[in-house]
Amino acid sequence: MAYKDVTVTVGTYEKDGQTKKQYQRVGRLIETDKGTFIVLEPWFNPAGCINPKDGKVWMSCYEPRPKPTEGQ
Repeated sequence: MAYKDVTVTVGTYEKDGQTKKQYQRVGRLIETDKGTFIVLEPWFNPAGCINPKDGKVWMSCYEPRPKPTEGQ
């Protein structure tokens, strides 16, 4: 079973003089032998993530990042 993290843009921040997007993981895209599924977190409300340019909710899928180990 393969999966990807599903994320939305929740804001921006400044780093080294550049504006960067801040992302929040809201679910997973899971691929199994029975099909492809999107599983969203129960707290996620897509109405809070509407793109002002087109009025739609855009989600991105990324390979999961490794969890940081303790002490790093």
